[in-house]
Amino acid sequence: MMGGYLRKVECSQNGLVWGISHDHRVWVYTGGWGGGILKGIGGNEGIHAMTDTQTYCVYENQRWNPLSGYTSTGLPTDRYMWSDITGRLKRTREHTKLLNRHWHWISEWMIDYNTPGGVDNEGWQYATDFPAPYHGKKIFTDCVRRRRWYRKAQINTEGPWIRAGNTGLLDISIWANEAYISVWAVTIGGDAIYRTGVTQATPGGVHWEHVNSPQALLAISTCSDVVWAVGRKGELYYREGVTHDNPAGTSWKLIEAPKCGFAYGQKATVGAKAVSLTQSVAWVLLTNGAIAARTGITKERQDGAQWKYLSDCDTPFKHISSYGREVWAVRSDGALQRRLGVTADTATGTTWQLVLPGNFVHVSARGGCLV
Repeated sequence: MMGGYLRKVECSQNGLVWGISHDHRVWVYTGGWGGGILKGIGGNEGIHAMTDTQTYCVYENQRWNPLSGYTSTGLPTDRYMWSDITGRLKRTREHTKLLNRHWHWISEWMIDYNTPGGVDNEGWQYATDFPAPYHGKKIFTDCVRRRRWYRKAQINTEGPWIRAGNTGLLDISIWANEAYISVWAVTIGGDAIYRTGVTQATPGGVHWEHVNSPQALLAISTCSDVVWAVGRKGELYYREGVTHDNPAGTSWKLIEAPKCGFAYGQKATVGAKAVSLTQSVAWVLLTNGAIAARTGITKERQDGAQWKYLSDCDTPFKHISSYGREVWAVRSDGALQRRLGVTADTATGTTWQLVLPGNFVHVSARGGCLV
């Protein structure tokens, strides 16, 4: 067991482990153990102070009444008047609780004037109905409005982790063999970057190098000299020309999108939101929660040959990680699952096995072990 607090971790075959906190800061595992809430049971060197900050958001929703104007009394079919972003879950400022006793509030509830879509001078954004595209200036046909409130919480702890630069990240992927370590990431602004100077002796590397991207990116994965990325509109790309001598590669190439998938009744092209690469297969999490596998990946054909849909799970997924023949995923209900039957002849396996129910949000199997 080890101290610290992270939103996600990613590991590699040589034992290198990186993590991203809720506030998008990047941490590298020092090899130690203990610290934080575990310091009472001992520990060793390599323990450092850590902080993490999390932002809680709730939405205040209102509907137009011809007699009284906008009001918090909606229609019977409306969303909750205080809710999450979808409107399906009730969320109020008074009943928002911290994750555990180690967190503490560092701000009061405040109106978010930077809500995507724009807001007016009171923080409201308007739409014709729930749900519909929102905008910051009221027009005649707008019958509903909402505004986002936010409050920040922080945890102060310690653990066997050290910061790796100041660039905030959305996603990270690591691949290694005996002589070479490759670290690619996506910044909070959607840019692709890779880390130079990462070795066993300097696991945090030296600095980030920027790589121009055709669109803002959301996720990334690397395996050997193959790099795939997911655009924020669900498109998939691979990076052409990546080698040990030219780690940045030469250009991004668009990958054929999954088409006419039958998973969850979908009959049209489905976008991607995450990807995990092995030597021959790209395991892709789709925006509808289904998983598709792109087989036939080689150094000569880095975009693969064909898509296969894995529709034998009724519950959608929210994360996937793969390495070799190990494929693990987290379902939307937080349960941990493993793909069975993955062989050289059956590259996409045969069925999903429930490993452990719970409230998991992230898993990494890319070190040949589970993290």
